[in-house]
Amino acid sequence: CLMLAFAIFLARIMGRIFGLLLLSGKPQALDEIASALGVSRASVSTEARKLLQLGLVERRSQAGDRRDFYAVHP
Repeated sequence: CLMLAFAIFLARIMGRIFGLLLLSGKPQALDEIASALGVSRASVSTEARKLLQLGLVERRSQAGDRRDFYAVHP
């Protein structure tokens, strides 16, 4: 997968976030990602924003939940 190969060249935390989203198969909220990876929510937020700008992930919403969720861009 080209996106997986590209993730290798990303910063470590970006690669970990991308990998988690790729393997989970479902959208994840920032706090869920931070908890799963054992890192701060602030660093996840910063790196998720970079992944959005690169077009590797997309932000989604879920009915009844005010949080933003992130998933690998199809």
